[in-house]
Amino acid sequence: MNIQTVTFNLCFPGQYYDELTKQHYNLNRYYNPEFGRYMEADPERV
Repeated sequence: MNIQTVTFNLCFPGQYYDELTKQHYNLNRYYNPEFGRYMEADPERV
């Protein structure tokens, strides 16, 4: 029997956890939970 690991990286709607960067991707920018802030400025169209 072969057992595989499944990674569940979905969070809030429109958000997923990026294992490579250890950050949450929110459509247009990354949120870093270690720093408690977004790593980019708000998009200008918002």
